[in-house]
Amino acid sequence: MLTWERTEVQGAQNIVTTLTDMPFEKVQHNVTAIHAQPTLFGADHAFVISVNGQLKIDDGEAMQFSQVWLIVKEGDSFWIHNDIFSLNFA
Repeated sequence: MLTWERTEVQGAQNIVTTLTDMPFEKVQHNVTAIHAQPTLFGADHAFVISVNGQLKIDDGEAMQFSQVWLIVKEGDSFWIHNDIFSLNFA
């Protein structure tokens, strides 16, 4: 599941379509903080990552953003179970 600006999208193909259909050409990220914590199940099975920073879309002004992922282990691989992205307006 992906949440982007209050829009919830479920399923791998729907998420890929949403990301590739974004109405811009380029995005520049400036990450200012990253935090990671194990979940109740332990870091060897799942963990949460939080990222804060600024981004510029095309040639626009820099905007504050935050993003959170829940990463889950399945077999020998980890994958993104949840992804929450938000622009932070004052």
